[in-house]
Amino acid sequence: MELKALHTHLKYVFLEEDKAKPVVINNDLSSNKEARLIEELKKHKVVIGWHISYLTGINPSYCMHKIMMEDDYRPVRQLQRRLNPSMKEEVRKEVLKISEAELNLPHF
Repeated sequence: MELKALHTHLKYVFLEEDKAKPVVINNDLSSNKEARLIEELKKHKVVIGWHISYLTGINPSYCMHKIMMEDDYRPVRQLQRRLNPSMKEEVRKEVLKISEAELNLPHF
């Protein structure tokens, strides 16, 4: 496995022998705090995904997307539009009404 170079305030530690399952931690931790952190990480290493395919139960299509565009498309940056004051007040009232209704939205 090829590891990338890190900033000086970070370092790699390995959760298994033979330099397997690397994690990045702060380089400034005391030896006591570092040992406690590594112990906790080793205890819960099954929930750490070293690659997106290792995360069981999560469909990669939720984590990635592709925007399909035509071949001759050129991206254009559009300016943010402002609402007129009367419309702005109406939008604010609707947002407050929805937030006070405490809708039970599905969690994704």
